[in-house]
Amino acid sequence: MLILGEANKGTILSLSKALGISNINLISYPLVSKKDIQKEILNYLANKPIVLFEYKPNKYSFKGVSSIIGCDTKGRFIAIHVKKKGSEPTENQKKFINSINNSNGLAFVAYSVQDVESKLNKFL
Repeated sequence: MLILGEANKGTILSLSKALGISNINLISYPLVSKKDIQKEILNYLANKPIVLFEYKPNKYSFKGVSSIIGCDTKGRFIAIHVKKKGSEPTENQKKFINSINNSNGLAFVAYSVQDVESKLNKFL
């Protein structure tokens, strides 16, 4: 038995056919995109005492700025880098996170709503 994401299913089936392997059982799970995770996080944050917005970079943007940025009711800066499981922040993102945290703000990488909930409960 092999467990894999939808993106790999076709590759595995093609490879097994080419190798003459016919008795493969595949269990697949849907891939969760960064966009889906970010949407869940934004829905969660909608009822929190935070002013926030999605940061959408363009060619003139600073490198490493978080996906979600804002501030709490005390004026403290909050930055959330949304990532898919298995993804790591870039060096620029790490620098941005460190600069916010070193300035009494809160910046972190979130892979789920639970990550955000855990960090914010300690901060707010």
